[in-house]
Amino acid sequence: MKHKLFVLLIICCSYYTLAAQSENDTIPHFLLRSSLPNFKVLITKEKIGKAASDSSWYTQDSLPKNTFTVLVYFSPECSHCQLEAQQLRKYADSFSNAQFVWMSYSYSNTDLWNFYQKYELNLCRNVVLGKILTYQIPAYFKVAFTPYIAVFNAQKQFVTEFRKGATIEALQKWLK
Repeated sequence: MKHKLFVLLIICCSYYTLAAQSENDTIPHFLLRSSLPNFKVLITKEKIGKAASDSSWYTQDSLPKNTFTVLVYFSPECSHCQLEAQQLRKYADSFSNAQFVWMSYSYSNTDLWNFYQKYELNLCRNVVLGKILTYQIPAYFKVAFTPYIAVFNAQKQFVTEFRKGATIEALQKWLK
C-alpha cells in the first residue's frame, strides 16, 4: 500500500511540475524580463562587383544612448516587410529619436544587402540591418509572423510590440 501511495505521489508531483513548466514556456521572455535582450547582428557591407565584404558585429552595447530602440525581425522576401521598409524610408526623418535594428536569420548576406539598398534603408542614419546567426531573438519574442517589431524606450525597457508589422502612425505614437 505504501508503495502505491509513493508512486501516486510521484505521478502527481511530476504532473504539476510539467504543467507549471509548460505554462511558463508559453509566456514570451520579454514579458518576464522587460529589458532589452542581448543580441548580436552581423552587419555586412557588400562591395559591389567584388567577392570581398566588410563585416562587423552590432550588439546592444553598440546602441546610441538615450534613444528608443526598435528591433525588427524580418524576411527580405516578405511583402509586409518590404512595405514596412518603404514606409520607414519615407518617414525616416520623423524617427530621429530611435535606432532601428533590422535582423534576419536564414538569408544570405547578399540577400540582406540587396534589401537594404533596394529600400534605401542604407541612406537612413538610424537604421542598421544584418544577420543573426542564432535563433535567439525570434525565440525570445516568440515570433510567429514577419515583420515582428519590438519597441524599447531610452532606458532600454520594453514598451510595446507589433506582431504583424506596424503603421507609421502607430510607431510615431510610441516613439514620442
